[in-house]
Amino acid sequence: MSRVRAFIHVAGPKGAGKTAFVEALLRGLDEVVICVRGVRLARRRDPEESGAKDDPELRRYRMAGASEAVRYRFGTGREVDSHFFEQEFMQDHSTAVVIEGDCPVEAVELPVFVLPVLPPGETVVRGVLVDGAAAQEARQVGYEKAFRDRHSLAAFVGKLFGMPGTERITMSEAVFTDLRAKLQAEIEKRRVFAPGCEGLAGARLVVVNVRAEDEATRAEALRAEVAGLRGDRERWKELAGRSVSRRPVTVVVARLSDLRDAGTRKAVARVRKAVRSAW
Repeated sequence: MSRVRAFIHVAGPKGAGKTAFVEALLRGLDEVVICVRGVRLARRRDPEESGAKDDPELRRYRMAGASEAVRYRFGTGREVDSHFFEQEFMQDHSTAVVIEGDCPVEAVELPVFVLPVLPPGETVVRGVLVDGAAAQEARQVGYEKAFRDRHSLAAFVGKLFGMPGTERITMSEAVFTDLRAKLQAEIEKRRVFAPGCEGLAGARLVVVNVRAEDEATRAEALRAEVAGLRGDRERWKELAGRSVSRRPVTVVVARLSDLRDAGTRKAVARVRKAVRSAW
């Protein structure tokens, strides 16, 4: 018998608050939910499921109201998807399946990414040096003209920061040489997701998880950064390495430990919408 139900995948770096988000969903949704902790093992050949009673994460799922909670270990073979749907726990009735961690199925209704508040000064993207060929290609689009003399560099900086007329600024040879070297080094970088943030590429709900009062300002800055990236089609395409989806992306700041928090309620409501649209 076929079963129509929504699949929600919850990803994020270690310690971000993925399990706390799943608990919030279980307590905030009036649905029958199966919870799966997915673990991908490169050397594993045969998928394996376990519902161990002493597993701390599975215990948290059950206490929060999951109808079934299992840990599913799997490898990288193409047969994983079909094997997952054949497991005994998947024969039970549910309106949703929430998968935390690695995902063993290809299609999900809502990919979620839980992002912790990053340390001061850190962002979800970073610059990495590109190879010589790529740097040469970048220079060919006109940067070499900006670096040919002090006046050209001053004009380039003015254009970059919206300060017309800067070509009249007096710049010593030493300042020119130092500034040109620094700008060239930055140009010879490309932007990539910071370690642990790669899962942002496919997310349609991003939750910035606040744990302490002093994180609020940085959390809002992260929310704005992610929302800005998603709104810039060219920059997002460079980062994600894929065409930019036109499907809406929700980015919220939430205190996942508090079900009354406005951000937590908004995130749960987004999941509820995805679950009900799958029926």
